[in-house]
Amino acid sequence: MKWHRQKTKSAQDAARTVEIPGLGPVEEFSGEYVSEPIPVPALGTDVEIFVEGYDEDERPQDFHAAIETFLSLDRSVMDEAVAAVAGPGAVLEILGPEIEVTVARDPDGDREVCVSVIGNNRDWEHPDGVQIIFRQGREPDRRR
Repeated sequence: MKWHRQKTKSAQDAARTVEIPGLGPVEEFSGEYVSEPIPVPALGTDVEIFVEGYDEDERPQDFHAAIETFLSLDRSVMDEAVAAVAGPGAVLEILGPEIEVTVARDPDGDREVCVSVIGNNRDWEHPDGVQIIFRQGREPDRRR
């Protein structure tokens, strides 16, 4: 997964919009889809959601389920994921102002569709930021 994507079309990108359940209309940019900023209750803010590998996947319904599950989570799930590191209520402090959310199938292991939340808060103790993976959109697993 890439960090800090640019939502700009290259000369070879054709304007293509598809409907992905849970996200609504999404546009294709550089071979992946991106939503307009949408409310993400677990983060307490609106973010664009990137979707990788959707068109070629044999089970797009796995993406739909992971997106629906992730968007139904409340803030307490994210608080639990970072509480051991920075204390309760510190989600946006740890993630910082630049948050990226990506939905993609894990290329290794069980090949589940995962939601990755990446924050690049350069003021935090880990200069590379923090990544939290939600397996099938529901099971947080904090990774640096």
